[in-house]
Amino acid sequence: MQEIYADIKFLSRRFKISERYARDIFLDARNKKGSYDFLECINLYIAYRDKQFEEVDAKRDKLVDIKAEAAQFKLDVLKKKYIPVDEVEIILGEVTSMTKSKVRAIPSKAARLLEGETERLKIESVLKTFTDEILNSLSEYKDLEWEERDEEGIKD
Repeated sequence: MQEIYADIKFLSRRFKISERYARDIFLDARNKKGSYDFLECINLYIAYRDKQFEEVDAKRDKLVDIKAEAAQFKLDVLKKKYIPVDEVEIILGEVTSMTKSKVRAIPSKAARLLEGETERLKIESVLKTFTDEILNSLSEYKDLEWEERDEEGIKD
């Protein structure tokens, strides 16, 4: 079979690519004299284009997945599966404040109930009652309905 050789300028014009891309794509078809085996260049160009199409297809698939995920997120927002960060901050602030006040009240409540008490089990029992009360009130927040609030955080 007859071999056909071409220079880089001819190849870049034929394949409508820059000379730099042509040198990169057709590197394997270059001979020692600096010319390129034209038939090998055709095969290399086809492989290059196939790879480009595969990359485009992969990017398109990724874009479709991202769009589907975004649509699902928007749907979840409409179904109120998510709540605004502001509301979470308000509720957590309320829970923290309530817990803090109850924990800080333990010493004074316990002091009144345990005044003069020396029996260790009785003291532990009273303190356990107070801590259980706080933990139970915290568990009630899992069933809390997220109430609509306006911009200032006031319940509607």
